[in-house]
Amino acid sequence: MNSTRKLRSLFVICAVAAAAAAALGTQGCNGFGTTCSTDADCQAKSPGATCDPTLQVCFLYAGPFVQSIAPANGEGGVPAANGQVVAAFSEIIVDSGVKATSFSVVGQGFRPPGHYVITVDSADASVATFKPAAGGLALGTTYAVNLTSDIKDLAGRTLLPFSSTFTTRDGQFIAGNTLLRVGTQTGQFAVGSNYLGNIVTAATYLLPGTASDFGVYAGVSAAGDNPVASYALQSTTGQQANHPSVGIAYDGTAFAGWENASTTGYTVQVGLYDPTVQAWRYVQQLAGPQQKPLFPQVVGFNYGNGAAVWLETVTGKQVVFGSGFRADAGWGTPLAIQTDETLSANPSGTARQVTAAGDFQGNALIAWQSEQPTFDAGPPHILAAFLPVGGLGPPVPLSAADGTSQHPVASLAFNLYGAAYGAVVWETQAAGPVHVFASTLDAARPTPFSPAVQLDNGASAFNPQVGVAANGNAVAIWQEAGGAGYSVVSSVFTRGPDGGWSAPITIDSDAVAFVYAPAIAVDPGGNAIAAWLKAPDAGLLVKGARYTVGAGWHDVSQIGASADPVFNYPVGITVDGLGRGYVVDTRIPTNSLYLEYVPFQ
Repeated sequence: MNSTRKLRSLFVICAVAAAAAAALGTQGCNGFGTTCSTDADCQAKSPGATCDPTLQVCFLYAGPFVQSIAPANGEGGVPAANGQVVAAFSEIIVDSGVKATSFSVVGQGFRPPGHYVITVDSADASVATFKPAAGGLALGTTYAVNLTSDIKDLAGRTLLPFSSTFTTRDGQFIAGNTLLRVGTQTGQFAVGSNYLGNIVTAATYLLPGTASDFGVYAGVSAAGDNPVASYALQSTTGQQANHPSVGIAYDGTAFAGWENASTTGYTVQVGLYDPTVQAWRYVQQLAGPQQKPLFPQVVGFNYGNGAAVWLETVTGKQVVFGSGFRADAGWGTPLAIQTDETLSANPSGTARQVTAAGDFQGNALIAWQSEQPTFDAGPPHILAAFLPVGGLGPPVPLSAADGTSQHPVASLAFNLYGAAYGAVVWETQAAGPVHVFASTLDAARPTPFSPAVQLDNGASAFNPQVGVAANGNAVAIWQEAGGAGYSVVSSVFTRGPDGGWSAPITIDSDAVAFVYAPAIAVDPGGNAIAAWLKAPDAGLLVKGARYTVGAGWHDVSQIGASADPVFNYPVGITVDGLGRGYVVDTRIPTNSLYLEYVPFQ
């Protein structure tokens, strides 16, 4: 074909396409003489246009196409609360073709099954909606929307494939409210959340008319709602509830555990919240006075399952025990996780300071301090055990034998499927200074726990905390003293061959005022919120900060709404699968104490 005939043919093609477009009220061709290289070039002019890469001309697609998408392509600052994605098609489509594989929204918070619903409007079959089950989109997250040719119209013609992106606004700390305020005072508390955003709390409180008898209040909130603590799990004179712990499963089944003391001795108690009736069902004793149990920790798994671990005294030594809960069978027989007979690394150890974490899949990670008189000539060090679904992993020594180690904190990733990732952090004192160490867990590795790594390079470091993202990355936080004064410091772990822990990053510091007792919570995407106490001359403050992947720590500020003074109890913190979170602190108006919550949303 010579150049004149080719030029005439292109004009004919363009004219035909333009005529068809005019009949439909949209532009079908951008005209000969202009160029396009991708469909996106054409769809900037008409959502139903495609680019012929040879002719470099736009044509109207002969089939259904996405006429509009909300949020719009490239839109930023999208509100996360109650967020959803709505696609409007150019014509009626067959709703059976609109499903997870053909209408996907890829980003934090959505993994099938059950984390979203996709529907076609019953009144207008040209509109389809992707609605998250957790009541919104994740904070500070970029999403990719894809609709494929598996979607068809009534004539069987396939959809013009479509893709777009948008970004939600990040969260911020906002004014909170009272979590638990009673006529006497509150004591210790615990707070936790599941992937969908149900919040579980438990707090001890002084029983009216008594001097030292404490009961337990607990509560579970709906996804996206503020925390509550309004149900009395224990309120018996002559008993002292202590060391509350909470855990919550994906379906909202919640657990509260605590240590109870009376004239007959110590017991470990657990309460169960049933989401089907939206009420606490019963309180059960897992270990009685004859076992001298202490410090229970509870976690929740998947759909209605959970576990508890605690310390018992066996032949004069404290040993770690545990029990699993199944929705169809209740609590199982307690089993020893650490015993003198089975633990080669701990032939005669005494366990203390047990900590536990669980994930959606049913895995658990526990760690504890254990004295090792025959293993390393005395100094306590840190043991950990990974308990896979239905299994009992062997305890593993994490800390070096040449120093006294204490205060372990365990964390497992908010991971719904696939590999199990975790981390344990602790303090070790050797030859004077105290430093912070960490070990990461990858259950798929031949050796699941990594060698211990010192995270700080300060003169003295204390109170480490850690959280783990769904991809195995982690963020640790701790306090330091010495040199430049007092500070809250962080390190970030990146999983992979070239990864590891970052150099310490100072978040907040003061030359004279104490900055201490940090707490951290990491969401599945690897973003985090943190809070801590700061003691200037004017009195205690609660400080908070945000960590986002790619931007690091930022937005350090004073948080909390109450005008009452802050009391010197460490804060509690939690986040859900969408990055929404809460900080809980203690306030002291006169001679009583009460709990305040501060939302991050």
